[in-house]
Parts: sequence; structure tokens; C-alpha cells
Amino acid sequence: MKTVDWLTCEETIRRLDDYLDRALSPQERAEVGAHLEVCGACARAYGMHERFVEEVREKVNRIAAPQALRSRVMDIIRDARKEGEGGTEG
Repeated sequence: MKTVDWLTCEETIRRLDDYLDRALSPQERAEVGAHLEVCGACARAYGMHERFVEEVREKVNRIAAPQALRSRVMDIIRDARKEGEGGTEG
């Protein structure tokens, strides 16, 4: 088995969420992927994490949010966009 000394298990575990969401740079993604190929413990942790995230996403997609909540979220998003455009004064 090869060793990967440039990326520790702790660093790999910390990056699993971003790895799953494809939020890492291409180089970071390659580093995490290379570590997962040679480290059985991290690969198992990744597998469990991946299954957990998939189950949560599946359950969230089945839940219908109340209209009042959806409206409030949309208001917050609209206000945040206005602020980002400089359209809202403090």
C-alpha cells in the first residue's frame, strides 16, 4: 500500500463535505481523491459520509415546506440580492 504524507487523515476528513459537493479546487479534489485511494480508513469514512448525505438529501426532497416558510426564505433571498446589488440602504 502506498502512503500519502502530504494529506493527513484529519485534513481529508475535514474536506469530505466539500469533496462531496465538488466545492474544492481541482488540485484539492485530486489530493483528497488520491488519499482516499490509498487510505482504507478514510475511504470507509467517506463511504459512510456519502451514504448519510444521500439519505438526508432524499428525505429533504420528500418534505414539503409550509408556504409561510417558503415565502420567508424567498423574502430573505430577495433582500440579500438587493443588498448585493447595492439597492438596499442600511
